[in-house]
Amino acid sequence: MVVSSYHFPYFPNVVTLLSADGTVLREYWHAGHLPQLVLADLDGATKIHAGGANNAAKQ
Repeated sequence: MVVSSYHFPYFPNVVTLLSADGTVLREYWHAGHLPQLVLADLDGATKIHAGGANNAAKQ
C-alpha cells in the first residue's frame, strides 16, 4: 500500500510504502505537498508517480 500524507496547510509531505501488515518498507520526504499519486507499470516495473507543489520553488 502507498500512502501520501502531509501537514495542512504547511509541510512536510511523506510518501510511505507499507507492507500488508502495516510495516513501513520505504519513505520519501518532500518539502511541500504531493496529493496526487499514480502507480503505473510502463516498462515492466511498477513505479510511483507523485505530483504536487514544492514550497521552496513556490510551484
